[in-house]
Amino acid sequence: KDEQCIAKNPMPRALAEEIAEDLWNRSDGQGEIMLSGQNTAYLMERGLGMLDRIKFIGNNYQVIQDPSEIPEDIVKVSVYLHEGVAAYADRFVPRWEQANCAVAGPYWIDTTLANKGIGVTSICRILGIDLTDVMAFGDNYNDVSMLDIVGHPYIMDGAAAPLREKYPDHTPRPEDILREILNGYS
Repeated sequence: KDEQCIAKNPMPRALAEEIAEDLWNRSDGQGEIMLSGQNTAYLMERGLGMLDRIKFIGNNYQVIQDPSEIPEDIVKVSVYLHEGVAAYADRFVPRWEQANCAVAGPYWIDTTLANKGIGVTSICRILGIDLTDVMAFGDNYNDVSMLDIVGHPYIMDGAAAPLREKYPDHTPRPEDILREILNGYS
């Protein structure tokens, strides 16, 4: 069961389509939608830059006009806001709280039934690792579910001020912290 949770946690189709429609219609023409399946990212784009970002990353993608065209389960619905998420976070995050809606970077808001906390918990259970022994690094609100459950949460220096206040351990780069720890074992 844990392996299935990690590998695939589809959203109910009606919920995914409702979220996509809401993000598309209520983003003042500034949002482009990505619906993620297991194999493909399905893009509803307006020429605002999302397609270029997805091409650069190298994702397998398909441009669509409507979520009903998607032949597989949908595991995540995201909106790309080319002018930034600031004007839209309060509009979408509380509205889609039941779908773990969170700011996922300066240009993205994500919804999914899974979250990083569920993933870390599942992996630790499978591997027999106590969460108090786990270190995690985060930089945005979509990392809170993970940072709240691990024994050693670190927030990146560039994260939003409320996150830096919530988590006392900060770093500009995870590798600096890991190097310190590994040097302590030499």
